[in-house]
Amino acid sequence: MLLRNKFKEAYRILAKESHPDRNSSPEAKEKFKLVNETYCVLSDQAAKTQYDALYDIMMMLGASTHITAGT
Repeated sequence: MLLRNKFKEAYRILAKESHPDRNSSPEAKEKFKLVNETYCVLSDQAAKTQYDALYDIMMMLGASTHITAGT
């Protein structure tokens, strides 16, 4: 439970820092999308299991380390 609370707290901090309404940098929108995508995958055990399996396959094939959710 403590780890889950730290995870949520870290997500909220990153989401707040990167939200395009609060951050005017050109990268803010992409970073915000990435933070949300990461949170969605890591907070859903089934999605995390799928991501981990896909990541393992991609690494065996020598692919890039960035995998977007839903692929």
